[in-house]
Amino acid sequence: MKKVLIVDRIDSAELKIIRDRISKSDGENIYLMLGCAQTCDLRSLDDLGFERQQLPIHGEEYRDKFLREYIDIIGSVGKENDNLEWWATDIASKNRFTSRIPELLANFLSVVEAIRGKRFGVMVIVDPDWTIVTSLQKALSRDEVYFIVSSGFARKRLLSLLHSRLRSLLSAVYNFGKVGVKAIYCRFILGDIVKRTMGGHEQYFVVKTFIYNNSFSGERGYRDTFFGKLPDIMSRDRKVLILASVLGGYRHCLEQIKKCSSFRIIPIEYLVTFSDMMSAFRAFIYFKPIVSDKHMFGCEVADIIRNELSRTWNGVQYFQLLHYWALKRLPSIASAGTFLMTYENNPWEKMCIAALRQVSPKTHIIGYQHTIVSHASANMFMSRYEYGIMPIPDKVLTVGGVTRNIMERYGSFKKDFIRTSCGLRFEYIFNIKRLARKNTGNILIGLEGIQEVYKMVEYVLKELGGNKEYKVRIRTHPVLSWDYFRKSRGFDLAKYPNFNLSAGGPLKDDLEWADVVVYWGSTIGVEALNIGRPVVHYDIGSVFNYDPLFESGDLKWVVSEDVRLAVILEKIRGLSDEEFLSSWEKAKAYLNNYFYPINEGNLTEFMKDNTEVVPSRSDPCVTVNGML
Repeated sequence: MKKVLIVDRIDSAELKIIRDRISKSDGENIYLMLGCAQTCDLRSLDDLGFERQQLPIHGEEYRDKFLREYIDIIGSVGKENDNLEWWATDIASKNRFTSRIPELLANFLSVVEAIRGKRFGVMVIVDPDWTIVTSLQKALSRDEVYFIVSSGFARKRLLSLLHSRLRSLLSAVYNFGKVGVKAIYCRFILGDIVKRTMGGHEQYFVVKTFIYNNSFSGERGYRDTFFGKLPDIMSRDRKVLILASVLGGYRHCLEQIKKCSSFRIIPIEYLVTFSDMMSAFRAFIYFKPIVSDKHMFGCEVADIIRNELSRTWNGVQYFQLLHYWALKRLPSIASAGTFLMTYENNPWEKMCIAALRQVSPKTHIIGYQHTIVSHASANMFMSRYEYGIMPIPDKVLTVGGVTRNIMERYGSFKKDFIRTSCGLRFEYIFNIKRLARKNTGNILIGLEGIQEVYKMVEYVLKELGGNKEYKVRIRTHPVLSWDYFRKSRGFDLAKYPNFNLSAGGPLKDDLEWADVVVYWGSTIGVEALNIGRPVVHYDIGSVFNYDPLFESGDLKWVVSEDVRLAVILEKIRGLSDEEFLSSWEKAKAYLNNYFYPINEGNLTEFMKDNTEVVPSRSDPCVTVNGML
């Protein structure tokens, strides 16, 4: 009979139980390492004759099925709750960077698969996340597998809940005070200007966006980071209002806003009152979501969702929730004929939409998909359970045909809800010519702004560290400097003479220097391929594919932990010029359909002020992928 021991650590008590169980076992003894157990823990298991078992690695068919089931599980929870607070949660957004649910589900299902698929005597599961333990117990009970669970998980759960609740509460209190101060400050700086220039019966084309320190310059005034020159184009025949979340230095940006004569710009805090802040805080505190039984691949997974909701205090970010009350006050200063916003299914987006539907039902709401979409972009894919209840725009405009097709393939959308426009943020790529091919041994590593990318850095250091044939340049993301990797992971480039850091100047300079670009999920891969640099995607092994070029294989290679990077680089170097050019031309044809150019025809959809594609709550869900 199979025996499973689920332990949070391996101390003398656990070792005594393990020794007792293996003495009564006649099969192979194995262990799965899920968490961050210390080396000494694993050495203890090695000394007892245990073999380490790797979690199953799944192909694209499994990844696709997992993605679809995950989308619908979260959608079904939304159908059960369908309230403002639920739509404000990170879990409802399905954002891979703010919700751990996909990772937890994938780990749980992989453990269950390993238990069911392999013959063994004793299996030790080391340090699984406490949120999946109760679901593991139910799965093992159903399969009639004998198991023991370490008592340490109860302590971990209690400490995790106390820590996360306290952190969430302190964060909300901090943001309450921060927003209050900003609201007072921006009214003091901009109040007279707004009162003097806003109001009346004129309708505005409102652009909800984000402002950084570099959003202003003396030469060009204001240029939007996400919408490029679109506000300038729209202002030729209509009034434009920029409603902004200020992510740069607040005082600096407000001084620039005050000086700006080309647009009327209002920070979101200008619309917030103390009463609004209190209403949002009460909603944050008292929300209690409902999660009924949920099954994925035949396993009950509701406890994982419930536990993660508890751990994160429902995953509601106070400032994003506050957008609902802020947007309810927009009509007091401006009548919005059209409301344009980025579209990533973030909580703040749904708060804005819900508010406008209530106080300004005639406002035409446009969501703009402004960047890449990968298989991992679950936030961009609506479930069949969500359509008709989740706050959504009147239409979504994409950067091109590729991203529209991906969204329609994995999401459930009504016909013509998603339409193509153009790549407003990527105007520069249409003006860059193909770079001449190089074979100098220069390799550029493009990092993202999330901590998990350390795995790619670790892989490249292991593969090319000390290899004198290659010179490697690492380009970090602005939000995650090299200090993180140096301090938290101990990566010391002084040990690798052939490695160096990018100066952080224009990306084009680094691409001109490089022969090949290695990336994970960054737009750097797309930009490099567009101008003729071959690319290598690092597959991190997650259940989602983070590659924005996951549909295309031309002038692109894929590596993982068991693939030698130097071998792939030699294959690229060995291509004839004819093979290289032919492969790039195919890749370029794909990219031409990824980002459409900015011209009058592609801008037309932004000009249209009405549509009838948004369903009422009584409308049936219509899908475009044949899933219903």
